[in-house]
Amino acid sequence: MRALQSSIIMVCFLFLSLGFGISVEDVFSWWDDGLIENTDVSDFLELLENGRDDEAVEFAETLGLIEKENKKTKKQVKPFQGNLLGRVSLDSNGNLISHKEEIRLKYSVWSFRGDNEGDWLFRYSRGRYEALGGILTGQNLGILLPFENIGGSFLAFRGENFSLGGLLGVQEKFALMGGIKNLEVWTFFSEEKSSFLFEIKEKRIGTSFWYVPENKESLLRVKTNLSGGQVYKWHFNGLFYFQEEPFESMWLHLPNSVRNSKLWMSEMQSIEINSFLLSAEERLQIPLDSGNVFSQLGVKWQKKKGFFQFLLATFYKNKSVKKEWIFRLEPSLLFSNIKVFGKLRYSFQKPEFHLPRLTFGAQSVENQIPFWKLEFIIPERNASNEQPYQFRNEAGIELEHFRFSMQLVWNYLPVNSWSPRRFGVEGKIFF
Repeated sequence: MRALQSSIIMVCFLFLSLGFGISVEDVFSWWDDGLIENTDVSDFLELLENGRDDEAVEFAETLGLIEKENKKTKKQVKPFQGNLLGRVSLDSNGNLISHKEEIRLKYSVWSFRGDNEGDWLFRYSRGRYEALGGILTGQNLGILLPFENIGGSFLAFRGENFSLGGLLGVQEKFALMGGIKNLEVWTFFSEEKSSFLFEIKEKRIGTSFWYVPENKESLLRVKTNLSGGQVYKWHFNGLFYFQEEPFESMWLHLPNSVRNSKLWMSEMQSIEINSFLLSAEERLQIPLDSGNVFSQLGVKWQKKKGFFQFLLATFYKNKSVKKEWIFRLEPSLLFSNIKVFGKLRYSFQKPEFHLPRLTFGAQSVENQIPFWKLEFIIPERNASNEQPYQFRNEAGIELEHFRFSMQLVWNYLPVNSWSPRRFGVEGKIFF
């Protein structure tokens, strides 16, 4: 029976394409590849399980896991639009890891969104005026900081020279907003205490400062996205959090790694020279107890265009008393409709010589329909129950009114043969 199910799944993969956005399988694959830490996995899973997909994408962009996409706005010719989304992730025993069902509808200046978690939102938006009712998020309110979902209503006017708005929430929570040009000032009120938020929103930089006068607690967040140059293009992206003392807020929803850090920093600099890209990445997390400091420094030399492409990278990680050097090499050949690639990862944490982590694979070229990707992975050092051989396949298709994707990861040990490890599927219908 299992063999029959596997055969059906493999046949389906011939007609499907890669997933969209970020999935649970993507997060675990990054962890398997050594690109993120355990704390990052927890943060990603919490975001995805709570339906915070946009925040998960922003977090992945900040860590350099995916490239920032320039969203192209399409002209809306239909007065009525909408879509249905379904997503499921399962573990090796068929147990549910996470799932999400969502509906979005839009008619003229009215829109509605609802999901399986009970989060829903009605929106009226005309020109510079907007009115919201339902489960509000920071993104709905135009706030840069990660925000707790709050039931209530919000009215606002946002003009070129000034802004004004008010939030009326459940459980005696309410807030007032006023702004001049790019500066917005929020005052949040609740049963316990009042808080203030100051935000400056520029095209290339966004700054948020949260302050609680009663306890003199504060949090500073700065996000940058700078670029320039004509012959040689350069880029600088960074996200910084700083807090002097820990505090719990009923308004904010910070990732655990940020909540427990005095300083949380992730930033990247890069310069494009013809078809080559030279970049440097830095991460630093200083905990509030000044104990287990984490830092990472990486340098990449990359060729992203042409028949022959490669990535050459060196990373240094420092986790408290553990220090680790990591070397990565990823060459690839690009043919007319297929890309063949390999990956090598070697950790110098242990002095003895050992086998590197090797990956061999192929995938369809960008924008091909359907899209597919196959990878076979040989673990670093020796295969074990914790680090078995892996086979990953991703596939899917995207049409005008329909999108479907699947991801499947298999484990292999000579003793136990092949066994499924993770499975994820996502579908979306547009109308």
